[in-house]
Amino acid sequence: MPDHEVVIVGAGFSGIGAAIRLLDAGITDFVILEGEDDIGGTWRDNTYPGVAVDIPLIYSFAFAQNAHATRFFPPGGEIKDYADRCVEHYGLRDYIRFGRHVRQAEFDEARHQWTVDVEGESPITTRFLVSATGIFTKPRPPGIAGVEEFGGHTIHTAAWDHEHDLTAERVAVIGTGASALQVIPRIARKARELHVYQRTPIWVLPKVDFTIPASVRKLFAKVPATQKLVRMVTNAFIETFFVTAAVHYQRVPLLVRIAEATGRWHIRRQVRDPELRDKLQPRYGFGCKRPSMSNSYLRTFEKPGVELVTEPIERVTPTGIRTTDGTHREIDTLVLATGFRTTERGSIPTFPVYGLDGVELGEF
Repeated sequence: MPDHEVVIVGAGFSGIGAAIRLLDAGITDFVILEGEDDIGGTWRDNTYPGVAVDIPLIYSFAFAQNAHATRFFPPGGEIKDYADRCVEHYGLRDYIRFGRHVRQAEFDEARHQWTVDVEGESPITTRFLVSATGIFTKPRPPGIAGVEEFGGHTIHTAAWDHEHDLTAERVAVIGTGASALQVIPRIARKARELHVYQRTPIWVLPKVDFTIPASVRKLFAKVPATQKLVRMVTNAFIETFFVTAAVHYQRVPLLVRIAEATGRWHIRRQVRDPELRDKLQPRYGFGCKRPSMSNSYLRTFEKPGVELVTEPIERVTPTGIRTTDGTHREIDTLVLATGFRTTERGSIPTFPVYGLDGVELGEF
């Protein structure tokens, strides 16, 4: 007999959701293996200034909606609090084993069960294995020469150093993706100089964000159907506008044109300098790269002391960054907003999985 009916690897939202559904089905013989000392996954690890969802209000389980969100786009801390409440409400804490790093999992064809190899412990056997490690677990290094040689302070947005004060510092940010859009305006409030290194501009749309009044939150809590209705409308808009425009752009070119026109209008409204505006304007169609929403990112580049650098980086030096045009900018802190390894082997899942005939999932 295996040790457990089900083993879930990861206590982020995927693992929490899987566990709740198992309990709903009357299955209690399971364990959640979490490598860190707390639950929450992405929202536990990503705590950089300005972190928030980029999907309005609906970032919650449909069967356990988050009636406590204070904004239409809730900040990251509130999402982490929501995860904690789900764990407590459904009594999942007793099922979680913290500090358990899974090294590999192998299927035993003779016994029809999985053997999960846990670092520093005896292997665990199970009939069913659920990989819930997520895709935002392994920060992507920038792949730029000299990063390791930088003599100042280096921070990745996925592991923010809250003890380091950026006030009056010279800061460089490499990357202009979703995390960068959120953290750059916050850094600009403190830094003496801010140099943002952009390889490819991103489509940025207006962010319709606002505070959710306490009376509305109370209504959501007392009458969940009201929040469900808002969720349905919001989800329908997102699926229609963003997903359809990005995935089915050839079938609905009108949506793509509307999105691009909105993005161009947003740049014109927020950036007065035509040369700067041209550098921030994407040269590819909407949906070819993940778009985002912000009301503060674009206008940040017109603030004194903020520079958008589009020349390619030649290398990072011990004191700064040199671009291919020969310019060397001295900095105190280097912020890497370079995202995560999401499609590379070893990222999903984060451990080797050997199935039938010993074939590893990454080779399949």
